[in-house]
Amino acid sequence: MNEDKVIEWADMTPEEYYLAAFKKLEDSGKNTWNWAAFFGGFLWYGYRKMFMNCMVFLFCDVVSFFVCMMLAIFLFLSQFGESGPPWIFCSYLVLGCAIFRVHLGWLSNKFYYDQVKKNIERSKDPSISSIMWEMSSKPPFDFDLNEENIRAELSKTL
Repeated sequence: MNEDKVIEWADMTPEEYYLAAFKKLEDSGKNTWNWAAFFGGFLWYGYRKMFMNCMVFLFCDVVSFFVCMMLAIFLFLSQFGESGPPWIFCSYLVLGCAIFRVHLGWLSNKFYYDQVKKNIERSKDPSISSIMWEMSSKPPFDFDLNEENIRAELSKTL
């Protein structure tokens, strides 16, 4: 990564980051990497108000940890018996859990894009728009999936 890219990335606001990631996803259909989701895991999903994903990934995180623990114990004991070096056991465990975290980091922007899109689509629903209109005495809005609406939706969760 060259220095200009690092400076450009460091100066981005979260809103600009997600707009760029969403644009790349729309244009090429390719996922983008998200370090916050990689390190934060299910907490990142909760922070982004994707609570169902948060609960699913919390469950998967716990299950994958225990599966990796059992696999690490099995591999460790089958290779070294009871007197092997403990760092090898830890490396098996970390490797197994890292595979799950890579999945979170790789797919999180796609999940977040789908969530933002779904929230914007919900706001197009006439029943929701009419409820908003009755409660606020403002006319219902017809939203399109454009940069302005995505920015508005992102500002609610950032």
